[in-house]
Amino acid sequence: RLNDRLFKFIFASEQHKDLLILFLNNVLDDDKHIVDLEYMDRELDPFLEDGKLSHFDVRAKAKDGRVFH
Repeated sequence: RLNDRLFKFIFASEQHKDLLILFLNNVLDDDKHIVDLEYMDRELDPFLEDGKLSHFDVRAKAKDGRVFH
């Protein structure tokens, strides 16, 4: 759970948007070079027996104008 919180602290805030863009560009193929992203509303699932699930969503815009989720 600590890794999940740290990941969200680093990448799930508007103030660290540049870090998420850098991370995604290093992970994705060169043809999907991200220039901007938009944070979407987070959808939180209810508590489950094995813990709480959450979805972190962003909409990214590539250098060539493509938008993907």
